[in-house]
Amino acid sequence: MWALDFQFDTTADGRTLKMLNVIYEFTRECPAIEIDRTIDADRVVAVLDRLMLEGGAPGFVGAVLVIDRADIPAVTQRQSLAESVTDRPPPDAPRQPAPTPRCEIPAEFATVAASAHEQLAEARAAIRHSAQRRHVLDELATALDRAAAAYEPHRPTLVAAERAATDARRAVADARRRLDNTDRRHRRERRRQLAATEQALGAATSNLERIEATAGGLRDLYNDLRSRHEAARRMVMHQEILDQWGNHESRAEQLEQLLDGIDTSTQWARGYDIPTDRLSRSAVTLDTHSALSEQLDVRHVAETVRRWASRGGTELAHPSATWRARPVGPRRHGLDLGLGR
Repeated sequence: MWALDFQFDTTADGRTLKMLNVIYEFTRECPAIEIDRTIDADRVVAVLDRLMLEGGAPGFVGAVLVIDRADIPAVTQRQSLAESVTDRPPPDAPRQPAPTPRCEIPAEFATVAASAHEQLAEARAAIRHSAQRRHVLDELATALDRAAAAYEPHRPTLVAAERAATDARRAVADARRRLDNTDRRHRRERRRQLAATEQALGAATSNLERIEATAGGLRDLYNDLRSRHEAARRMVMHQEILDQWGNHESRAEQLEQLLDGIDTSTQWARGYDIPTDRLSRSAVTLDTHSALSEQLDVRHVAETVRRWASRGGTELAHPSATWRARPVGPRRHGLDLGLGR
């Protein structure tokens, strides 16, 4: 049984180091120690996939979470978990003989698989980030709808008060201009008009302040959310264009098929019984995805599998020209820019 655990350390510059340790519970062998600044779930899956590809998986994979408890040591917890496994054979049961390898597995298999795992993690991260951005946009839209519903009943009153205050300020400015341009005989009348307009301005300003005390915060919240929602909408639209260009979902699907083909071929080379039709499909998968990426040279892997099978007297099918996969990358035709929405 495998046990997984994380350890943390800090470098001299204060940055964190994260270590993923994988050990066999009974032999205490450590097949993998992964060290990086951050290790997410996709990275853990990639490490386990690599270990299973290199040496096969144990009968049971257990994730041991060490709990800081004074009454139960961590070693005791792991031993209890190991003893709770019921699907392992009893000590006196005869062990199945290890399969006889059919051929030697080239080092390129592990290299291609590791590169495919890395690219698959990148594609999955891009898909996950796209969903997160869409989720944030949806949350902003919901908050904007709520703010609009709260602000809408006060909007007509606030708009009318703002317009009245603006008109009053304009009237005061006109009255002052007329006062400055009038002769001595009419200045008294102009002063009375100016005083009346200033009084109206004071009343309009007081009314606006009273309404803003109630509706001003709702208006400011609505305007802020509307601005943030528009910025997020533009960012999501721009990123979706890039995601369509990168075609991450199709790329992730093809990389998963590629890794499955490599795993099947590797198990067959190790001596495990693999049906001929399944091995043939794996070879076809490797061949069809030979142009998957410039960083993944897969065609020689497919040719190696065909040579293995041919030496054993089995001829594997070749993919048709119409079925051969095209490289996953920028889709230069039929790109939906989403500008019409």
